[in-house]
Amino acid sequence: MADAITEQRLKELLEKYAKLKLDVLKVDDKYSLEYGEPQIDLPPSLNLEKIIYVPKTDDELAAAADLKISALYQAKQRQIYVSYLNKLQACDKKYADLNENLRQNQLKLLNEYNETCDKLRKSLVNNGLLYSSVNEKSSVKARGDYADKVAETNLRFENEKSAVDAEQTAAQNVYEQSLASIESERQSKLDDVLSDLRENEEKTRLNVEKYNNSLQEKEIKYQASREKALEAAREAEYDRAYKMAKLLAEIGETGIKEKVLLEKYHICQNSFRTLRRNEAKTLLNVDAFLQTNLEKYYTTFVDWINWALIE
Repeated sequence: MADAITEQRLKELLEKYAKLKLDVLKVDDKYSLEYGEPQIDLPPSLNLEKIIYVPKTDDELAAAADLKISALYQAKQRQIYVSYLNKLQACDKKYADLNENLRQNQLKLLNEYNETCDKLRKSLVNNGLLYSSVNEKSSVKARGDYADKVAETNLRFENEKSAVDAEQTAAQNVYEQSLASIESERQSKLDDVLSDLRENEEKTRLNVEKYNNSLQEKEIKYQASREKALEAAREAEYDRAYKMAKLLAEIGETGIKEKVLLEKYHICQNSFRTLRRNEAKTLLNVDAFLQTNLEKYYTTFVDWINWALIE
């Protein structure tokens, strides 16, 4: 007993049957006595799509160039700024140290002056010279010595402060010069990069133009080839129609009809030869196509299925 036909197998059988129908109908075309305009399997056009290219503006190229180099030069600028900031902080530390030293030195001189005055007063009191001219002279000398030491301390402070001022000014100059140098280098690099981008942009434009032109050339060649193929197909169809006319004259309409039916019959046999009997009968029941096209050979075809194909 034959196995049941699965859904997948039925799908395969129907696809095979559809192809068989096309092959059978081609026999009618083959023996047709009328000229038929050939249909070639070539589309009317290649329909090649051109590349739509929108060139970048100068502003866009400039922005792209700036973006390309900005990270590098921002890093260099940060490095210069950090170095400058460290120098400023070092100067600020020196200023703070100088001010603190000045304060301490001035306090020390004041304490020393007060101690000197106390010692001088005690000495004058002990010697009974507190209200003498010696007291006045000693006081004047003590004040003078104190004033000289304060002036010396202040002068040393100003000199040391001037040296720090000079360091700060030098750091400022180096910073500004370094920035100017970096900016000059950046501008030069920017010009080079922008020039390269413009050159690449032009190359891209030319390549797109060349490609689009090649599409047009391909379309022209394709149309020529298609026309040539169509002309060859027309000549072949003329030859076929001519041969059928000669065949008609030789064997008549009945003879041509017989050849058509026999050729269709053999096509059906070759197609069904690999099927099992239940599969073949399933296709026979799909529609009346084979019965219509095989006509008197349909019964012969059914008999062949029954004895030639296995269950």
